[in-house]
Amino acid sequence: SNNKVPLNESGILDFTVSFQTEFNFLVMGDSIGQQMYDWIGHASSSGSSSSHRGSSSMMASNHTPNTTTLAPATHGQTQADQESKGSRISTLGSGNQLAYLHCRGFLTEDHHRPVKNKGYIWNKADAEFLVNQSATTAATTTKNRKDDKEDSVKRMHSFDICIHRIAVPHIGSSQITTERLIESVNTTRRYFNCRVLFLVTVPWHNNLFDNSLIAQQVEKNNLIRNHVRDMRGRYNGTGFVLDYLDFDLFTQKLIQDNAERLGILPNETYSLRLEGSHWKAVQALLCREKLSPSAAYCQPNYLCQDGIHYCAEMLTARFNAGLACTIQCLFDIDDHFFSLLSLTVIACRDQCEEDYFSLKPIPLRVRWNRTL
Repeated sequence: SNNKVPLNESGILDFTVSFQTEFNFLVMGDSIGQQMYDWIGHASSSGSSSSHRGSSSMMASNHTPNTTTLAPATHGQTQADQESKGSRISTLGSGNQLAYLHCRGFLTEDHHRPVKNKGYIWNKADAEFLVNQSATTAATTTKNRKDDKEDSVKRMHSFDICIHRIAVPHIGSSQITTERLIESVNTTRRYFNCRVLFLVTVPWHNNLFDNSLIAQQVEKNNLIRNHVRDMRGRYNGTGFVLDYLDFDLFTQKLIQDNAERLGILPNETYSLRLEGSHWKAVQALLCREKLSPSAAYCQPNYLCQDGIHYCAEMLTARFNAGLACTIQCLFDIDDHFFSLLSLTVIACRDQCEEDYFSLKPIPLRVRWNRTL
């Protein structure tokens, strides 16, 4: 790649992902969580999960046979799109679903109540809406399929893959504790019967104004990673997997690579900001050229919209590729979990992280078919 051009113009992020699955997905979070819901929904067999230029392509498929294209109703490719105030569920062509739950923190019992000046962290009515809508749709779909009874019952109240974007800007990093993580995981399992729950590490954002805040976020992201690793043995053989998606590591790689391309020194990567702007955005995150610290505006690099929300055109394919690859590491050809204590499985999911939550070049065409 050409290190003299901004990252968004380098071609590294230009590819597409075809994501085929029969799994039901639930994404929980704030506006960034809703972005992830949209990103997953953009993935289809026709390659709609594209960057802005799309110079190469990738095929991504899990082991589930007779797969159908994953795409939300908002893109005009599904049969139904039901919404409540803080939730959304799209019914896909063969009955599998993609849902979103608005959650500005953890799914804990004390957080479902209104919070001063912030409304609800999460709303039980929204969660119950998703569960009821999922069950209704699954029951209707079952009538039109020749599934065996056991499989129909298993899928009736289940979101197979749950993804939780922990909305730190709304609750503060101090709220990320082992106790909160355990309670939130248990509440999520109780409501949604997830087979896999991914906790998303907190990405870089403009609210990290000083070294103490940066250090706190580093500490809390390490807590998330270590908690997941510590819990592998406890959940092994239970029919439930707890894992994480390292969005933090990915966004740091984006910022550091773009900083180098713009000629920003390593010790200025996170400190050189647009001091004249309202949000004082980090230049390496938002800009396509290095400017003086007093600047109030820069030409955008299309990696990030505002210092918090990352751009779909650049990140969707990498996010979906990392997610699909990791999911495939967890299941065998018969849709059963591999042992979470298997070093091969751990190496597989770590390799997915290295390959896709990164800036490594992508082969011209890849179809995942890993036998572990």
